Amino acid sequence: MSYVSSTVARVMDQINRSYFLPAIQRPYVWQPDQIVALFDSLLKGYPISSFLFWEIRPEHRSDWEIYKFIENFRFGDTHNEMAEPDGRDVVLVLDGQQRLTSLLIGLRGTFTVRSKYKRRNNPDAWSKQRLYIDLLKDPSVDVREGDGEDLGITYGLQFSDDEPKSDADHLWMKVGSILDCTSDDVLDRLADEMLSRLPADTPRSMRRVAERNLDRLYRTVWKDGVIA
Repeated sequence: MSYVSSTVARVMDQINRSYFLPAIQRPYVWQPDQIVALFDSLLKGYPISSFLFWEIRPEHRSDWEIYKFIENFRFGDTHNEMAEPDGRDVVLVLDGQQRLTSLLIGLRGTFTVRSKYKRRNNPDAWSKQRLYIDLLKDPSVDVREGDGEDLGITYGLQFSDDEPKSDADHLWMKVGSILDCTSDDVLDRLADEMLSRLPADTPRSMRRVAERNLDRLYRTVWKDGVIA
């Protein structure tokens, strides 16, 4: 058995293309606050444990029922769509489904939740949410009241059905936007675009916080080999 480090972006690119799930895996069970905690840990540079991958030889692909990762999750659903392995390199994830699915949802997908007092069969009861980050939230400052104190969340991460409103104190960006930053030059353009949304009198110290948070997200997804 060998250990290889990979970036989040590289692994995301392979999910449901080469990386799949075997039938023996349990359903996805994480909640939005757990996904937030995972991204917060990654941004802090904390280890998220190792993953176990199993490469399947082409002649044995038909021996297994292979399933796709869930990209758009609806709370209460447990069904993973079956995948057709023909013509693919197949690597099965034996340990890490919950974490990889959470990364996929946070970066490329959605988490659909039901309002507490509405029936499941009511279409208006469901809210499809994406993960956003407040670039002006300084992670070195104590966590805000009600923003995950029990989990020790220090980055401004939250799920929302619409992009939260930015103002003089908040600069919101969809976390998945970082996947478009395929180079440092693209990152610089995104940084310029985001900073241009701030009022002209925004203190330089706050602008630096936004720049640092965006750079940290970029390096976490594209540069650091956090997937072991």
